[in-house]
Amino acid sequence: PLREALEAEEYFGEGYFDAYDGEDIWTDAYKALAQQETELIERYYEISAQANGEDPSSEAYHQTYGAQLAQVYVELIQVRQQMAREAGYEDLQTYAYEYIYGRDFTPEEAEAEANAARLNDQTLEFKAKAGAGGNMFGSVTSKDIAQKIRTDYSISVDKRKVTAPDIKAFGTYNATVKLFQGVEATVKVKVTEA
Repeated sequence: PLREALEAEEYFGEGYFDAYDGEDIWTDAYKALAQQETELIERYYEISAQANGEDPSSEAYHQTYGAQLAQVYVELIQVRQQMAREAGYEDLQTYAYEYIYGRDFTPEEAEAEANAARLNDQTLEFKAKAGAGGNMFGSVTSKDIAQKIRTDYSISVDKRKVTAPDIKAFGTYNATVKLFQGVEATVKVKVTEA
């Protein structure tokens, strides 16, 4: 009955669960690990419930509950690492991203996308001295742009990943910053007289 109700919803659609029919996709070893995981989570919550109302920063809390909670947590991570390997993943992080959270991207890709969203269409302002005739003295380089991004946005960018025209005159220019394979941001570089 639940399957039919879920497949009736627009999100899932008819036949959504057909791929799960027939063969069991999890090994007995994986199922046993999943059971251990459930038991450890329940144990963690039981200990937490016993500590209800205690000040977590107090010495009494740490002596009574801290070591127990830490031990359960360590065991939980170990079980999840075994589950990841049993499911065919190289490590827990990849397993968590792909299987548990249903992500098809790495943490690095996610960070790059977030940084691109922060940087896109932002204006980096530079001051430069004017030489003879009011022309800009010096230039703004990819290294300068990378440093400005690092300073203003706390985003580390390799200067070789910044593509910009030769900036040797006052004005506003577009620069492209490659943050990850397939992830870029376009920033404006505005140079005014100091």
